[in-house]
Amino acid sequence: MNKKIRIVASLLFLLFIFSACSKKSDASPGAAKNSSMDKSKQELSIKDGSVASTENKNAENSKEKPLQDSARKVIKRASLTVETVGYDETLNGIANLSETMGGYIENSDLMGKGYGNTNFQSRRAHFTIRVPKKNFDEFLNKISTISNILQKQVNGEDITSQYIDTEARLKTLNVREERVLELLKKATKLEDVLQLEKELSNIRYEIENLTGSLKKMDNLVELTTVNIEVIEVSQITKVEGMPKSIWQKTALVFKQSLNSLGTILQGLYLFIIGLIPYLVIIIPIGFIVYKVYRKKSKK
Repeated sequence: MNKKIRIVASLLFLLFIFSACSKKSDASPGAAKNSSMDKSKQELSIKDGSVASTENKNAENSKEKPLQDSARKVIKRASLTVETVGYDETLNGIANLSETMGGYIENSDLMGKGYGNTNFQSRRAHFTIRVPKKNFDEFLNKISTISNILQKQVNGEDITSQYIDTEARLKTLNVREERVLELLKKATKLEDVLQLEKELSNIRYEIENLTGSLKKMDNLVELTTVNIEVIEVSQITKVEGMPKSIWQKTALVFKQSLNSLGTILQGLYLFIIGLIPYLVIIIPIGFIVYKVYRKKSKK
């Protein structure tokens, strides 16, 4: 009996040792496999990290740097209303000044006959002048030396973002055009050729439009626009300071009333003078009609 127990115990011990060895042998290739996987993951992570760092550097380099004022695209415009006693001299002065500043008169419109004529009509003129941006401020300053400025308005429109976006779209279209041309060289089917030619035509049409837009924006930026309204007057408007005391305000109101009354009387006088030619004809005809009517009434 004891012998049998010993034999069974020995067998169980051998089985235990055998199973332990088999587990160890199975675990060793798995560990090797896991280690190799970990190593490949590390290499992949290192590779991904280098790619990510490269992308970050490219992103940082591609960021738009702050533009200086000289690099910005700004369309400058000005609108002036001026008056002058020497109408013809002022018009000649504006034309000469435009040429001297490197600009030109884009449009002009003249109206009226002037105070030298019998109808006393004030002459007016409107100019649209294009001036290089470097001479913009100097041109406006010199206008005040040949006329009296009544109103002056200057504004600027920043189109930098719009210009950059248009340039970017144009570059993208140029790349697309190159790719379509490459595909067109390789195309063998008639259907593919026609489709690619249609796409190429659309791309080139867009390229022409964007190129025209860029040229137009460059022109508006490089050549500023100045609108000048010239008014002929008999005397230059005097600029008076604002009254402070009650007596100064009273004097100003009284003076304005006298000026208004004088304007009304002047208008009435001119109206009567204008009626004289008509009265010369109307009065004799009325007198004759009156005499005829009296004779008929007596009969």
